[in-house]
Amino acid sequence: MGGKVVRSLLRLFLAVVVIGVCLVLLPMPATAQETETWIGSVSFNSDAQPPQNIDLPSFDTMGGTRTLLSVTVELWHRGSAALLADNDDPLKTGSVRGRIVREFSGTGPGVSTGPVTRTVQTAIVALSVDNGDGPLFDPNPPDGTNFGGPVSYPDTLVGLYDLYDPALALYATPGPGTVSFTVTPEFMVNDLRWIVTPDTWQMQAQNADMTITVRLNYEYEQLGGGGGEVGRSAPAFPSIYIGIAAALGAGVAAYAVRRRLAAR
Repeated sequence: MGGKVVRSLLRLFLAVVVIGVCLVLLPMPATAQETETWIGSVSFNSDAQPPQNIDLPSFDTMGGTRTLLSVTVELWHRGSAALLADNDDPLKTGSVRGRIVREFSGTGPGVSTGPVTRTVQTAIVALSVDNGDGPLFDPNPPDGTNFGGPVSYPDTLVGLYDLYDPALALYATPGPGTVSFTVTPEFMVNDLRWIVTPDTWQMQAQNADMTITVRLNYEYEQLGGGGGEVGRSAPAFPSIYIGIAAALGAGVAAYAVRRRLAAR
């Protein structure tokens, strides 16, 4: 009778081990977190221009195989202009700065910013009296200047928005789609700021620019670990079966020891 019990326990032990191994090797849907990034820009040379849209791809769930976890929207802008000055006064010197002002506002799904303003001024430049060029525009020294090159500022982050549920529904679509951000040029100035002002002078502003960029980051989880393929992933629960098998094995061993001691 005892031998039959031992054999039954051994068979149960082996069955549990086999089930645990099979579950470990069974192909399971794997997931992987990934990031998708899209970038778009619009440019203006005057605040008299109408608003413009930046259209970027929405997040395609691809039939439910991808789940959007979060959205990050970054707003960047830069501005520049070439400013040129010429003193035409034959009696008075001058000293002057160049200045640009850029201001815009923007809206998008779950996002609103503005007005955002940036002002840049040059160092003060001293100008001599007119050197004989008269009304002919000449921005070269000593009575003229180009302020050493374009007056500008580099790409600057002015807005960072982290969006989660329920705003994610504004970006996720069951197939290819588009999300739009509208940018409005509120104010653009390219001028001179005189510290000592001559009676007669000229200026030009060339290549005025204000560029706004939207950077859109999608963080998502994809079934299959990328590419829709099925990956191998060891589920947590086979360890339970292995633990049961170990317990059964220990029980069989203890039972066998007791049988031997009883037979003596």
